[in-house]
Amino acid sequence: MKTLIISLIVLMFTAVSIGANMVENGGFEVPYFEDAGHERYTDGQTIGAWTVIASSDNTSIDDQIYLYRDRTGEGFIEETYIPEGVQYLSMAKNSWIPWPGLCAITQTISGFDIGELYEIELALISGRDLYYPHKLIIQLHNSDANVYDLNYVMVAETKVEWGILNNMLYQSVHFIASDTTLDLMIATPIHAQMLIDNVSIVHIPTYDFTIQTEPNFINTVTPSIGQYSSYERWISISAEPFLVCPAIYYLDHWEGNDILDPNLADTKVLIDADKAITAVFTLGEKECGDECHLILEGDVNGDCYINMEDFVLYIANWLECTHPKCD
Repeated sequence: MKTLIISLIVLMFTAVSIGANMVENGGFEVPYFEDAGHERYTDGQTIGAWTVIASSDNTSIDDQIYLYRDRTGEGFIEETYIPEGVQYLSMAKNSWIPWPGLCAITQTISGFDIGELYEIELALISGRDLYYPHKLIIQLHNSDANVYDLNYVMVAETKVEWGILNNMLYQSVHFIASDTTLDLMIATPIHAQMLIDNVSIVHIPTYDFTIQTEPNFINTVTPSIGQYSSYERWISISAEPFLVCPAIYYLDHWEGNDILDPNLADTKVLIDADKAITAVFTLGEKECGDECHLILEGDVNGDCYINMEDFVLYIANWLECTHPKCD
């Protein structure tokens, strides 16, 4: 039996999604319904490039997979608005038979580059307010691999308005491909219902990002000085003052392309190609109270001198009491 050969990475940042969608019929436009309506699919049937896996037959209502074209905005789910003209898939697992009881669609996808990063994205909404969390199970594996959960994509809440981009809630998960051909499976867990649309897998390129400073002995930048491989779209960059007392260097500006605000110490840079940026520092003026010229205890007037002026102020209040016991 073949073993699972895919590594999952859940990313907390937005990635650059560039390249053609590797998923066929990801928008479920095949077969196309000219008018509003729906069609039910059972185990072994196909929806374009997708194959249905379900434990029901044509007379059972336990597990249902429907391809819908909207019904003039009424929505398949009560209180959920679906824009006119949208064609989408409804997956409903009514039975209480726990996973791995199947209500799923699968598709074999080829053309992965081993070791490269990819993003799965899809739009979805939940249709039931039941005891179990509304999750969508996403799996990637070889054809004969054991069922193995790579990730659950959580739906935020039930009966929400259809949301963002085609008015659905878009969610994504990232992975590194370890084989050139993988099976994608999307399934609903126990007693749940999902509406799904716009499934895509795209390659996310990795770029070299270099950060340096001027003068080059300064090391108070984040990320630290060096070269990185990055698939982030926006990278946060920051520069703190550099102390070599009595001198202090402050950021003057950032040099490089696509920096959100080059004059801010904390900003972001767009990584859409190999890119190098430089944090340019300047020697600041020495000031009383700065990081290298602290105001010491006993410096009553805060002028960085402890002298008779401070003593006079101290003596002027000698034996004064502001404690509540002195009231």
